[in-house]
Amino acid sequence: IFYETIGAVRRGKEIFEGWHKVNGDQIEDVEKYIYDYMSLHGHHNIELMIGSDSMLRSKEKGVHELRLLSVICFYKPGKGAHIIKRKDNTTFNYFVKTAQKLNAEVQKTYEFVRYLADLNLKPKVHLDLNPNQDFESFNVYSTIKGFFESLGYITEYKPDSCAAMAAAETLKAQNIGAFV
Repeated sequence: IFYETIGAVRRGKEIFEGWHKVNGDQIEDVEKYIYDYMSLHGHHNIELMIGSDSMLRSKEKGVHELRLLSVICFYKPGKGAHIIKRKDNTTFNYFVKTAQKLNAEVQKTYEFVRYLADLNLKPKVHLDLNPNQDFESFNVYSTIKGFFESLGYITEYKPDSCAAMAAAETLKAQNIGAFV
């Protein structure tokens, strides 16, 4: 696991814990919530998407916190989307490079994709990676693209990764420290 390989101090949380609606209301049972939402709104009419984004923040000298936000997006074409979110914080005693930050986003997205697969759901994977070689995330783009596609997932990247972009916009709009 990414967090173990780079020596991070991680707050333990199970994959199904810590989910909230965008308004901040806590979701007690995310599995039930997903099934209920899809049943109520017609699972044949919903595209399920998942994505993550993160920001690095300095806490004190030599200590940095990676704040990661993941979203599950229930998209109804022509009618909009409903989003639920979860945040994870990881503290490092050194500066985190872009490749490590992106690895954390991809790892977290993969954990959630696997969780949803265990529920017999196959979401589209939205990643905050840029296929344009002018951007730093391009360095890992083809490797990560190949990874998810080899597992049979439909993947979207910038600028088409609306779930990852929703996470990014939430991070920016709520200044990452303000959301539940």
